[in-house]
Amino acid sequence: MSEELHQRGLTEHGAPVGPYEYYNIGATTIGALKKFKIVANRDYGTAGVNRPDGVLVDRRDKKNISVIMVAEIKPPEEFDTPAKKQAAIKQCVEDSCKPLGAKLALVTDTQDYIWVNPQLPGDEAHAVILREDGYPLQTPFLWEDEEGIEQTLRLLGKLLQDVTPANSQLVKEKTQNPSQLADRVWQTIWLASGENPDACLATFVETFLFKYLSDLGVLRQDEAGVGVSFADALAKDTDKCLVFYFRTVRPYIRKLFPPNPTDDTSIINGTVLDPAVEEHNFLFHRIMKEFQAFGPLNRIDPDFKSRLYEHFLKRSISQKNWGQFFTPRNIVKAMVEMSQMELLPDGARVHDPACGVGGFVLEPMIHKRPRDYSIRKGRLDCALAYTGSDRDQKTVILAKANMLIHLNELMGLTGAPPGEFARVFNATFRSTHTSVLGSLSQTEREEFDLVLTNPPFVVTGTSEFKKFIKQSGSLSAYYKVRGTGVESLFVEKIIRGLKKGGKAFVIVPDGITNRGTDAKLRSFIRTECFIDGVVSLPQNAFYTTDKKTYVLALTRKRDAGDVQTDGVLTYVVTQTGETLDANRFESPNDLPEMVRLFKYFKADKPNFASPSPKCKVWPVTAFTPDA
Repeated sequence: MSEELHQRGLTEHGAPVGPYEYYNIGATTIGALKKFKIVANRDYGTAGVNRPDGVLVDRRDKKNISVIMVAEIKPPEEFDTPAKKQAAIKQCVEDSCKPLGAKLALVTDTQDYIWVNPQLPGDEAHAVILREDGYPLQTPFLWEDEEGIEQTLRLLGKLLQDVTPANSQLVKEKTQNPSQLADRVWQTIWLASGENPDACLATFVETFLFKYLSDLGVLRQDEAGVGVSFADALAKDTDKCLVFYFRTVRPYIRKLFPPNPTDDTSIINGTVLDPAVEEHNFLFHRIMKEFQAFGPLNRIDPDFKSRLYEHFLKRSISQKNWGQFFTPRNIVKAMVEMSQMELLPDGARVHDPACGVGGFVLEPMIHKRPRDYSIRKGRLDCALAYTGSDRDQKTVILAKANMLIHLNELMGLTGAPPGEFARVFNATFRSTHTSVLGSLSQTEREEFDLVLTNPPFVVTGTSEFKKFIKQSGSLSAYYKVRGTGVESLFVEKIIRGLKKGGKAFVIVPDGITNRGTDAKLRSFIRTECFIDGVVSLPQNAFYTTDKKTYVLALTRKRDAGDVQTDGVLTYVVTQTGETLDANRFESPNDLPEMVRLFKYFKADKPNFASPSPKCKVWPVTAFTPDA
């Protein structure tokens, strides 16, 4: 029973994971672990013959050894349905966790990770641990490399702090939310300039980044030794600080983070303030004082970054001309979760052809794929190829600024020169503002493994786009369906851009589902794709429109002759985690349940039975083009 411990050199100590020791075993009984003082010296009864696959222990006090976690590791074929996963959870909890008094359980096939709270009483001890936002925690347990151990220790610290016999959900940490600061600054800029809210937002974000980069220590001195920090600018005379910023600081930031030469977008996104206007110098100094009073810009609430843009842009009339409706973060999260992108292989391509401020491209790095980005020998690399494009130059610039904040929170900006980060920003987000068609001018064919997007919804003016397409031989050969609205062109583009077997999760307005003029588009969808799911979103789910919308979950067929026989999961979302009025207060959320049922359905379609009246599986014949 103890041969494995001898063979692996584990009789004295396990693999170090910070203050803990990890035993990656599988053939060693609990009784043998007790014999070698790896677990507490007590009577384990009949459980003494059970063999855990992995044990993480705290042996710093040899008289009071505690089991932090027990791992159950299954081959993929024993972990590919909800029923098999539930059986593995029960085995781990009942056979090992309860006898050993483990605080945590981890069940995995080394691809999918399920964290469980075995401290709960009875059958409740099989409860999956949830993240702060209500989705299952799926972070991997990394114990074999230095970077992975650091991430794992942070996770364990959070789990041991939050998971108790009465709680299985991580508690949201208090973070800074500068929304009130943003409102005050916006009002100040707007009253002085009279510009549109989106232009005022650009000014706020540029000043925000100036302070943010200064707080990080990125902005200290330029090549000439001149101080270029926020404090240096604020120390200038009231009527000189904006001039100093424009002449000295701003060029240095653009040199550190050079723009993309093809679209001239960088993290510096423009300002409505003009140093030649005397009043603007005083205004800029006042804004800087507001930022100084707020304090350091670290540990920013992730929701702030996305909601800030929506908060400003929903006040702007300009967005309605192109049908831009920025996706609430709860919906972005749900679609990213539905995609199961954690299963994508390295090198896969993920794309958003209407990226806005980058939510679908950036959300995965927070929970789903936090290890995609790495720095090796001063170069910033990413395991997947994330890309996003948008017709609106302003939002692409904001997406790059958003990415800077995300990446710094993930890994810091000190491991590689700023130019490396700028290179990745420029490779990730691209503005297509120089084309009449915007992103529709990009005619990709079978390039993407996954597309996540919320394309613009607009019918008025689509005829002009179609005329432009008709005049181009390459575009007319690409856009053959040409449905009614711009969104129809985007759906056609998305499908043509998917690789065979690639997946798309697309928000569409109800017109696509019922307009007679879009019957050809619906036929195109059925011919080229399997329809995995249709999720109904509530009216007013988006900040600036009450339009009825759906999420289409599609898989590109490997052969157009393939016939779909499986049903289509539908779910009616009535609550999105925030009130559907102008206040957007926190409220109940159907989206985690929808995602869970969608994953169950995808994993085991023949045996799926919906436990919710909001969820139903329809035969695919209900989705024929004329239905």
